Amino acid sequence: MSEIKLSNRFYHGTKEELLEKIKNQLSDFRYKHILGVGQTCYELAKLNGVDPEQAMIAGFVHDYAKEKTDEQFIEKIKAKKLDSDLLNWGNFIWHGVVGAEFIKDELKITDEEILNAVRRHTVGAPEMTTLDQIV
Repeated sequence: MSEIKLSNRFYHGTKEELLEKIKNQLSDFRYKHILGVGQTCYELAKLNGVDPEQAMIAGFVHDYAKEKTDEQFIEKIKAKKLDSDLLNWGNFIWHGVVGAEFIKDELKITDEEILNAVRRHTVGAPEMTTLDQIV
């Protein structure tokens, strides 16, 4: 997978730069997990007519916020004026739904399909795209 280059359609930087930013946020265990998910998403996308680069990036970032503190999530929920019901939940829900906001703000990834795949990877949705299902 190291030979895969990013086109800048979804992330304005190199794959190595993106992975370095992600690595700085995660434990070694979680980082190894996202590498495997990114690779699997890439392969599944090729088999299912989804943009492989988009799927790989979604796989890489799906757990970007997984190790943030409760305080960081609560701050983000309030700052972004997200549904206040989110305050009744915890990391399992937050790292997907609220995690998309960290991805937008910190990684500058704004592709809504990637962000929705992250949002939906924990809670699902009545209608899910193929990308959502892959992640």
